[in-house]
Amino acid sequence: MKRTKVKPFSGIRKFFEMLSIYGKIKVPWLLLLLTLALGLAHTAINARIPQATADILNADGLNTRALVTFSVSSILTMLLLAGKQYLEYYAYETINRRTRTLMWSKIMHISMRDYDKESASYYISRITADADSTYSPIYTVLTMVDSCYALVVYCINMYRFNRVMARYVLLVLPFAILLSALMGRFRFKASRQVRAADADSLRYLTEHTKNIRLIKTSGTENTEQQNGRRFFTKQWKAVLYSEIIAIICIPLGLLITNSSSVISFGLGGYYVSQGWMKAGDVIAFYQYAGLVVTQAWIVLYMCPLSIRGAQGTLAKIAEVLHMQEEQTVAAEPKKEESTDGIVLDRVSFAYDEQRPVLNSVSCRFPQGSTTAILGPNGGGKSTIMRLLERFYLPDSGTITAEGRDIQSIDVHEWRRQIGYVSQTCDLLDGTIRDNLVYGLDEIPDEEAIIRATKLANAYGFISRRPNGLDSEVGEGGSSLSGGEGQRICIARMFLKDPKYLLLDEATSALDAESEKAVLDALKNLMLGRTTV
Repeated sequence: MKRTKVKPFSGIRKFFEMLSIYGKIKVPWLLLLLTLALGLAHTAINARIPQATADILNADGLNTRALVTFSVSSILTMLLLAGKQYLEYYAYETINRRTRTLMWSKIMHISMRDYDKESASYYISRITADADSTYSPIYTVLTMVDSCYALVVYCINMYRFNRVMARYVLLVLPFAILLSALMGRFRFKASRQVRAADADSLRYLTEHTKNIRLIKTSGTENTEQQNGRRFFTKQWKAVLYSEIIAIICIPLGLLITNSSSVISFGLGGYYVSQGWMKAGDVIAFYQYAGLVVTQAWIVLYMCPLSIRGAQGTLAKIAEVLHMQEEQTVAAEPKKEESTDGIVLDRVSFAYDEQRPVLNSVSCRFPQGSTTAILGPNGGGKSTIMRLLERFYLPDSGTITAEGRDIQSIDVHEWRRQIGYVSQTCDLLDGTIRDNLVYGLDEIPDEEAIIRATKLANAYGFISRRPNGLDSEVGEGGSSLSGGEGQRICIARMFLKDPKYLLLDEATSALDAESEKAVLDALKNLMLGRTTV
């Protein structure tokens, strides 16, 4: 089973292919259209301020009408801008929340065969850092529309004051395009290096903070300190390079902007001295010229850069969304039960073409009996467990339970019948009670929970804790010993009451005393169940 590879989006056609992602996250389009409307209204009103400024400066006395227009327009632009920014922020957070929800839901349903191809930090990075970039293309489109409209409006008004000076200002734009394309390449490369360095650091930290005990017992603190410094230095260099490029872009942008000032005041001053223009008109022209260059900079540089910067992250999000999901078929009508138990018939499986694990394996696990699978490490014992849990599907052959192909059974219904205890007990951060009832359809009463802990030989150490069942277990059960954690998992199985029990070297990591307590608990749990 190969995962669908999604290439980074490029070009206008590919850009619109991103809309398939936004269809899944239910983008609040009406809210975004309202944001755009406020932006266009802000531009239309803001375009009146330079004209009002010219009227005030050119008047022989107090131009009350122009002063009122200037004041009202200034207040309205501030209100519209504040409203626009609030709606943008609200839309940004809404889209981020829905993207993370969609990604988390997808990850919950990805087939284990696809899921295991990536590390946990890969999925964490997709949900956290990359989800923030989902809003970027939408914001860029809104900004592009608003800025193009503003560019047209400001150019028209600039031409109204002086066509010759306006042409000189527009001559600056080709240089802005060339500079934008050049700097865009460097900015995109820099942002990509920053994302790669961030991902590497996150992966390193995620892996090594989980294994801090191994680092300490191995005496490799100094080595890992140096390794961490190397990752952080790489991250620092990438960010520094990105900031240097950004710093270079700022004065270049100001150079283009200041060129409009030279044209406005250089030619404008000459025209005023000749009596061809008034001082107020020069000031208004300067304001329009500055707005034109600013909007041109946004359209030609900032928007394309933003789109290019989001391509890689959106491709990674799409890659996760295209991963294969688990097959959750509806349960077929229940047939007459047989007493065959679980049967593997000519089952073959390989994690990849270079790693065949099972080759035409046939065996039977009798109903109500205990069957042991023996073999060397890497012989496929844990793989059979994963196939029985339907974390993986056989490449060929069938697995039946009481005469029914387990692939024809709804996956949730099937897993409710499975109890799995491994050598490393899976516990979540929370209380002992939370972990005992985790995943149960109905929360059992106190009496049932205590009975399960007694059967699992866990009641003694639980009752000795100050908060009993409400004691915290810590992250991954860090406040419990290995034997205590195993017995809590066994108590959970008593509450789940599964039909089939899978024991994957459940006592291999325990000391002799803990092993005896766990084995006694397992004997209670195995009674009357099909156990592998």
